[in-house]
Amino acid sequence: MLFLHSIFDMIVLELIMKTIIFFSLLIFSFFGCINENFLVITRVFDKGLSLSEKRNDVLKKIDMPLEYRLEVPFVMQAPFANWSLHNESCEEAGILLAHYYYLNQSLSLEKANQELLDMVSYQQQYYGGEFDIYADGMGQLASDYYGYNNYHVFEGTIAKIKNELLKNNPVIVPTTAAYLKTEKSDYPEMGYHVVVVVGYNERGFVTHDPGTYTGAYFTYTYSSLQNAMRDYNSQVLVLK
Repeated sequence: MLFLHSIFDMIVLELIMKTIIFFSLLIFSFFGCINENFLVITRVFDKGLSLSEKRNDVLKKIDMPLEYRLEVPFVMQAPFANWSLHNESCEEAGILLAHYYYLNQSLSLEKANQELLDMVSYQQQYYGGEFDIYADGMGQLASDYYGYNNYHVFEGTIAKIKNELLKNNPVIVPTTAAYLKTEKSDYPEMGYHVVVVVGYNERGFVTHDPGTYTGAYFTYTYSSLQNAMRDYNSQVLVLK
């Protein structure tokens, strides 16, 4: 009887939780937040998760602020519009912006230009050239050049990126620019590109996009940024 009673309690608790989530989802969808909250509902129905894990997911979602933004310094990857020198420097720019955020220092155009050039020279000397590098490669460069030995590469789901932002970590994101161009028409390129996620709001992720003149605190919808990440297995980077 005790065993049957325990099973009955678990079934009742799960039904209550599903009912709460169902009505929460209706409310969230009314305010236009259906995409990100759908991640929560799918985990509630995941049979591989314990009841406590499902409950914790819901509580985290309820406690999460509707919008959040880090004050990260911004410069373009070509600080003086000197694209002939910096056309391939989006990776270095992403690392640089996150680095100066952690330093809590301003970043002048002169300083940014020189540090980007120095980072390129470092790669040419020690890596044999300036190549396209993705999350793991950028992490290794940040470790070798700036000493970020505890960098972290992970799958960039909406929930995980938000969690890092709430821990005050900018998230460096490899993307395919063609997927971003639909929301930002001044993209000169369609191929590989790096942006830094510095916040989120009800519309999507707030980014520093060093590849355009109007890239500071630009919001891409959640769906656009996630589509843009898929060519690189949705792997993203935080330096700490």
